[in-house]
Amino acid sequence: TYMTDMYFRQEWQDSRLQHSLNCTLTFITGTKKPVDFIWVPDATFENSVTSYVHDVLIGNHKVDIYPDGRVFWGVRATARALCPMELSSYPFDVQVCPLTLVSYNYPANHVKYAWKGSSAVTVSDKKLSQFLVTRVETSETEAVYPIVMLAGFLFWVDPRATPARVALSLTTLLTTGTIWSSVNSRMPKVSYVKAIDIYFLVSFGFVFSTLLQYILLLTLKHQTHLRKLRKVSPEYPLSGKKMGQGNGGMNSSSSAKTDQALQAKQRMMQRYRSILIEQSEQNESKEESTATEVTLDPETLYYYKQKQEFRSILWLDKFSRVFYMFSYVLFLVLYWKMYKLDE
Repeated sequence: TYMTDMYFRQEWQDSRLQHSLNCTLTFITGTKKPVDFIWVPDATFENSVTSYVHDVLIGNHKVDIYPDGRVFWGVRATARALCPMELSSYPFDVQVCPLTLVSYNYPANHVKYAWKGSSAVTVSDKKLSQFLVTRVETSETEAVYPIVMLAGFLFWVDPRATPARVALSLTTLLTTGTIWSSVNSRMPKVSYVKAIDIYFLVSFGFVFSTLLQYILLLTLKHQTHLRKLRKVSPEYPLSGKKMGQGNGGMNSSSSAKTDQALQAKQRMMQRYRSILIEQSEQNESKEESTATEVTLDPETLYYYKQKQEFRSILWLDKFSRVFYMFSYVLFLVLYWKMYKLDE
C-alpha cells in the first residue's frame, strides 16, 4: 500500500443551480457536507484501503456555484491505496501504483469522469514552517560491495595461514547473508523467487565454495602427509590398527605403542634431515652442508615439511583462481542478459 495526501477537486454542470447573480456563490458548509445541500458525484477510490476527508478544525470543503450552473467542489483527502507489485524481476522491475477513481452508484452513461487538461495532476512544492526551501536537488547513490571478488582473493593467501583464510571466508560469508537478509526485510512478502534472490543465492554459493575449497585443500594435504609417512617409516601407526602382539597373542600395551610411535617419528625426522642435507649438498660445498646439518632444528624441519606438502597440492589454488573468477563473471553476464532481455 501507499498513502496519498491530496486536494481533490471536481467540477460538473448542473442546470438546476443556474442563477442570475453576476457573481460566484460560495457555500459555507460549516460542520455539514455539500451532499446535505446539493447533488454531488459519488466518487470513490476503487483500490483504497482507507480514505477520509480532513475535518480539522472544520470540514475541509469548498463549493463554488457559477451563474451558468457549473459547480466546483474541492476537498482535502487522504487515501491509502493498494499497489499490486510483481517483484519477480526485482531490482530490474518498474512498478505502477494506480489510484482508481470511479462512481459508486451511477453507470458510465450517467456519470463519466474526465481529467481537466494535461496538467490535471500536479505535485505541489514542499514548504516548511520554520525553513525556507531555496532549491531542490536529486541525486543517486550507489554503493559497491565486491564481496564475492574479495572472497576470490582467498586463493592467493598462503594455504598455511589457516586463521587468515578461514576468518576471511567466514566474514565474507556472513556479510553476504546479512546484506541479503537486509534487502528482503524491506521488501513485501511474496510467494515466488525474485531476481534479487537468485543473485544473492548464487553469490552466497560462490563465497561458500571458497570455504569448501580450503577444506578440500587441507584434506589433500593430509593425504599427502600420510603417504610420505608411509614411505619414510612404515611402522608409524597411521590407521589405528594393531601394532603387534605379545606372548600368548595379546595386544601390546599402550606404553609400548607410544614408544614405537616415538621411535617411528624420530626415524622420520632423521629421514627428513638426510633429505635436506642431500639437497643442500647439490648446491653447496661439503663444509656448508655439514654446517646446515648442525644448525637444523625441529621447527625448521617442520616448516620445510609443511612447505613441501602444500607445494604438491598448490595446483588446486591455481586452478581455483581462474575457475572461480571466470565462473562468476560468466554468471553475471548471463544474469544481466536474461533480465535485461525480459525487461
